Amino acid sequence: MAPETARRTLEVELPRLRDLPDYRCKVVGMIARAAAKRRTAEDVSELQSALEEFHNATQMAEARRPVARPRGPWPPR
Repeated sequence: MAPETARRTLEVELPRLRDLPDYRCKVVGMIARAAAKRRTAEDVSELQSALEEFHNATQMAEARRPVARPRGPWPPR
């Protein structure tokens, strides 16, 4: 892409890109709120177990394990 074309494109796109983190925060908050409302006792137990495993990890690979393992059905219920 030629520098002039890139400059014109960025002049239009940069203001939009600056707003993305704000939108993402709003959406993530909505997702978290919906998940909290739909949680089950099994979900809470699984999260507590993963958190305990994370806190007990002594190496980075161990710390990643609780969040890297597959979860339930997709899409979620």
